[in-house]
Amino acid sequence: MDLYRRRLQVKKYAFQNDLFFGEYFHEILLHTKALSFKEFQKIVLPIPSPHLFFINKGTVAGTYDTNTDKDWYRIILKGEIFGDIAELLDIPFPKIHWFAISQVEVLAVSIEKLSAALGRNPENLKILHHHLSQMETGRMGMLNILSKLNVRQKIDFLELNFPELLIQTKYADLAKLLGVSRQILSRELNNKRQLPNDK
Repeated sequence: MDLYRRRLQVKKYAFQNDLFFGEYFHEILLHTKALSFKEFQKIVLPIPSPHLFFINKGTVAGTYDTNTDKDWYRIILKGEIFGDIAELLDIPFPKIHWFAISQVEVLAVSIEKLSAALGRNPENLKILHHHLSQMETGRMGMLNILSKLNVRQKIDFLELNFPELLIQTKYADLAKLLGVSRQILSRELNNKRQLPNDK
């Protein structure tokens, strides 16, 4: 995907979430880096520094461990934001290690450049902070709910509230998010006769 289309995806996201900041938005886009990662590659920059990433294509997973055999604690889909959100918000979220779980294309912007651009209008920075805080709270809330459900209930919950996770995520990765084996997930889907719920 060319740079124009990548940036247009970010503009679409910004408008949908009331984050379009006019001239500041264009300044931020000028500082974005277009990056690609192969499946199973860790999402890191040549010179590590705090960044936010927007997924133009593919799926990314996060874990609190550098070992990818562990469960996933986040799965982020195309058209969503991830990255060093804790650094931007200055809150003690645990460090997450991010990995491409498909071929991935992202736009990256440094926290420093982002804060400098929006810092000239503190209200804009406040709006972005609120959006990211709500987003992370929602992601952690989803995990908290899933941790209390059995496998069938987990599938039903995602089907009702986060269907795109079921649609776009490989079952092997979805199983790691749900904390079950791939075989158990497959068996439960077969028990549903491969049918979504009727409500």
